[in-house]
Amino acid sequence: VVKRLTQKQRDVGIFCNISGHTLRDNAFFPQFLEYLGQHRELAGQIVFEFGQDAVMAARGPEEKNLRALAELGFRLSMDQVTKLDIDFGRLKRLGFQFLKVRAATLISGMRDANAAVAAEDFKDLLSRNGLNLIVERVEDEKSTVQLLEYNVDFGQGYLFGEPKPIREIAEAN
Repeated sequence: VVKRLTQKQRDVGIFCNISGHTLRDNAFFPQFLEYLGQHRELAGQIVFEFGQDAVMAARGPEEKNLRALAELGFRLSMDQVTKLDIDFGRLKRLGFQFLKVRAATLISGMRDANAAVAAEDFKDLLSRNGLNLIVERVEDEKSTVQLLEYNVDFGQGYLFGEPKPIREIAEAN
């Protein structure tokens, strides 16, 4: 799909979720890495996304798999973030470049998420650790105004447009 999209438009980016089960699959993941190694030209267009639970549970082999993806040039993102008491330095060492946090968490839930800093300082903390902040579930203009005060890097949500099936986008191109 990515190859098809980039034939007509080079600046395409796709976030591709990978489950924790896949990350731990000793039969599949080496083959996956081999395939990606043969198709490094896709690295600029694909960001692999892993849920917080899978990343926090990652140990030896899973950490090696994450670092291998990053070493191939693929960018990594952590989503499904509910707790912000995270070792952000570890995320950077594993190759992560993006962290997705819900708009509601930044606006009113930092304490509940066990954040070490206030929302106003969160972006600076991430930047010091080489991470970009993506705020998800941005649903209205009021939230956007509040989020602008936090210097977020990227936003996603229905305010910016409904998600579209990738097949629909590929067929339109």
